[in-house]
Amino acid sequence: MKEYLDFNATTPVFTESAELMMRFLVEDFGNAGSRTHQSGVDAKKAVAETRRLLASSMGADESELIFTSGATESNNIALFGLIENAKKANKNKVVTTQVEHKAVLDPLFEATKQDIEVVYVSPNSDGMIEIDSIKEALDSNTFLVSCMHANNETGVINPIDEIADAIKSYDPTIMFHADCAQTFGKTKLSLKNQNIDLISFSGHKFHGPKGIGGLLMRKQDGFSLPITPRYFGGGQERGIRPGTLPVPLIVGMGKSFEICAKQQNDWHSKCSEIKLLALKAFTELDHKIYGYIDDRTLPNTLSVALGGLTADALIIVLKDVAELSTGSACTSEAFTPSHVLTAMGASDDEAKRVERLSWGPNTDPSIFQSIVKTIKETI
Repeated sequence: MKEYLDFNATTPVFTESAELMMRFLVEDFGNAGSRTHQSGVDAKKAVAETRRLLASSMGADESELIFTSGATESNNIALFGLIENAKKANKNKVVTTQVEHKAVLDPLFEATKQDIEVVYVSPNSDGMIEIDSIKEALDSNTFLVSCMHANNETGVINPIDEIADAIKSYDPTIMFHADCAQTFGKTKLSLKNQNIDLISFSGHKFHGPKGIGGLLMRKQDGFSLPITPRYFGGGQERGIRPGTLPVPLIVGMGKSFEICAKQQNDWHSKCSEIKLLALKAFTELDHKIYGYIDDRTLPNTLSVALGGLTADALIIVLKDVAELSTGSACTSEAFTPSHVLTAMGASDDEAKRVERLSWGPNTDPSIFQSIVKTIKETI
């Protein structure tokens, strides 16, 4: 049986979460917006409990969290939602990074059509965004900074606490948004810093269902952030993301979060052990790691070139051994060099030779020996 090595793309849903979802699909199927009967009341209560659980993990009140279809939608709401208010304040500059997910880069490209200036900060050669690079990009025209917590390709963890504090020290009116799709839920990294104004996440990254996520929008001095709605009708989710709430997906995500929260230390230690075994196995091949290999990266991620083969060739060679990715799952159908790797200084040719490997705590570490053996037999 092939080993799945693409956990940064998506994860299997926990059995307990799937069972709870089925209950809310078939038995407790009420609409959380229905107030005139018990089924609706029960659905609303289940949604509120999940909202409270997730918000409290980020040091926030439940009123500061809205549910969305996932991090991509959350990013769009956060990035576009602040533009109107910024223009009223005569500001039009956003600072982001060259290594963001396309779910941030593409919306910001569209924002330039609304006369928004976007400045792209470069990472260091290991893929990390340094605090001074962000600070140097700030000026009186800046209204928003967006920087991911951990990179989906390299696993490099950015110092978002320090970045957030530096931004607020420079100008407390500048909003800071963090795409935390690769950290929220599954890692033990804290997201309680009150200077992180907006946090995006997806349930399916931490063993929840696809199609559900959230956006945290911290209040400032007791007032909600000035987010302009992009959708209308129904008034759900504070009018920012209207529509009937998908109760089964919400409770499924909540159950997965609850399970992950209890297993975070175990997840970290087991994934770290697997990484060490992977690195040991790869010493038998010509290889190159992109990004750090210490605790400045996610313990379940490696971005690596193996055996001198192109990434596409390696996927074919390993098709009966492992399932892996050439980069972000959202853009891997486009056979272009990774923008993350080229931003780190890799040439197009080098970038085309890199695979992203990501695993879970129950991944069989012997898979890496099998990968090495198969590559050796090929080259």
